[in-house]
Amino acid sequence: MLLRSVVLFCALLPGVAALAADIQINDRDSGYTLEISGSIKPGDFETLTGIFKGEGAFPASTRISSVGGNLGEAMRLGKLYRDAHLSAIAVDNCDSACFLWLLGAVSRTIATSVSPDLRLPDMTAEIMEYLANMDVPPDVALDLVASDSAQAVPFNGDRFENEIGERPGSYSDWLVQNCGEASEQEHIDHRRIQSAAFLKVLRQMQAENPERKDLAPVIAKYEAIEIQVNHISADYRASLLNKWLDIQQCQRALVKTDQQRLITGL
Repeated sequence: MLLRSVVLFCALLPGVAALAADIQINDRDSGYTLEISGSIKPGDFETLTGIFKGEGAFPASTRISSVGGNLGEAMRLGKLYRDAHLSAIAVDNCDSACFLWLLGAVSRTIATSVSPDLRLPDMTAEIMEYLANMDVPPDVALDLVASDSAQAVPFNGDRFENEIGERPGSYSDWLVQNCGEASEQEHIDHRRIQSAAFLKVLRQMQAENPERKDLAPVIAKYEAIEIQVNHISADYRASLLNKWLDIQQCQRALVKTDQQRLITGL
């Protein structure tokens, strides 16, 4: 994996440059990822879109660590990440503006060890509209509004997942409308089939590491699932896996087509 560091500068006043976000581009065979740190400032949107156009593609994922910055610029980035169906994960710090940016991702995660102190001192109508468009539930948005701007609102990974959600509902709806979805029972059966396949890996681990007594209860759990899978007919199992593959391929093609259209228009 190759690393390329890009330090972004943005002009706040004529002839005066201020240090903005620091971006590291990680090159991979399957594409590239971004690691971003520092304050979010005006001009970062244009710099990032410049990187996207230069790469000819959007990043596979973005890791963000920021104490905050310009709220308007963060919302521009959040909207872009939503339109481009991009993923982001908050690491180390992700306060105020960073949090708003994170909300725009379609796969948005706060690392377990991170507990951003969310402060939105200017809860304007624009921010309220943005929160709604980013699938933040009304009661959570109201909680943010009611909070004293001088007092932090902690959002650790668990609270974020439970109250806001790692995948926005509107994004899931868009995928379903275009690619269909499996039924609840098919989801259950697919998880059982996948779990039963994992049993082979666990048994191999146990054979290679007989001293690992912790594997026995895990294997017992998956053996119970394997018994359930044995009652699933081979024809249904094949049709279910084919359906799952078709949905995944449709979703990947749908996102890729949308991203290519957006890259062209940047």
